[in-house]
Amino acid sequence: MRIQPDIARSLMVSLLAGCLLSGRAASAWSATFVTFDVPGNLPTEPSAINANGDVTGQYVDAGGNGHGFLRTSNGTITTFDAPGAILATFGRSIDTNDDIAGFCLDTSGHYHGFLRFSNGAFALFDAPGATNTVPYSINDAGVIAGYFNDASGLMHGFIRAADGTMTRIDAPGANQTIVLNMNATGDIIGYYLVTTAFLHGYIRSSSGTFTSFDVASSPLPMARPETVPLGINSGGAVAGWATNNAGQTVRSFERDSSGNITKFDMPLNRDTLAQSINATGQIAGFFSDSKQAVHGFVRAANGTIASFDVPSATGTHGLAINDAGQITGFYNDTVGSGVHGYVRLP
Repeated sequence: MRIQPDIARSLMVSLLAGCLLSGRAASAWSATFVTFDVPGNLPTEPSAINANGDVTGQYVDAGGNGHGFLRTSNGTITTFDAPGAILATFGRSIDTNDDIAGFCLDTSGHYHGFLRFSNGAFALFDAPGATNTVPYSINDAGVIAGYFNDASGLMHGFIRAADGTMTRIDAPGANQTIVLNMNATGDIIGYYLVTTAFLHGYIRSSSGTFTSFDVASSPLPMARPETVPLGINSGGAVAGWATNNAGQTVRSFERDSSGNITKFDMPLNRDTLAQSINATGQIAGFFSDSKQAVHGFVRAANGTIASFDVPSATGTHGLAINDAGQITGFYNDTVGSGVHGYVRLP
């Protein structure tokens, strides 16, 4: 089994095993936090939030297996598993109808895509010729985008139309292409590789036009500059992160719809990783401070940026923001061993 997850986030089991964090950053901008866990107080990691404030993600049971969940804005939590001989289920993206796209791991060690409808019914699918299929985004038209491994282990993007038709996506000249997000109009973003470890960002319009871009180049020999777009809003603005010295420094960026790139960091931090951008241009993400403690941040459209922490948390990850400015993610508790979900209400 070969699969390369999003560089910014590992799969749930790996992430929960490695995120024991300490320390706090000062919070700014008034906000209310709603914290939650799936029943049984199990490790809970949200992945996405829709316009209604409904959240999807995954949790890990006592046996180390992953399961999906849906939390509606009224606090109701529904857990779910993809049907069949499945070891783990990961809820990855949610539309305004509460249809959820994600992926599941079978007993043979392969990943498959799924669409969970709001009525609880499932549709499983694989990209043609795929050994692993990893959906990452669904929009309100029912279109799903993600990537897959072929028989050689190489990665290619895909788009699955609402009628189930699959289209393979390869950036021009690339030998590997990864799709990480999609907006309401069907524009997709991600990164691609040619023959080296240099990661190039791209936008593919709904008409099929590719635009590649690099946020940083490296003056250092043997360095591996990386550009990783993670969020795209309805206007075509993109947010993500980039490195320029073999991954030692991570900076966030915004690329507006005209192609202008703005880099930004939290002051005096180690790494800043933008994850999501909404229709108003607000960007959510997380950063690590000088003590390697992790904190969430939100950046306004005018460039003002502020950190935030769930009260009493030892580490706060901001992962997704909706158009109302509500942010979801996960945090570590004061013991450092618990992982819990939250929604930050502006």
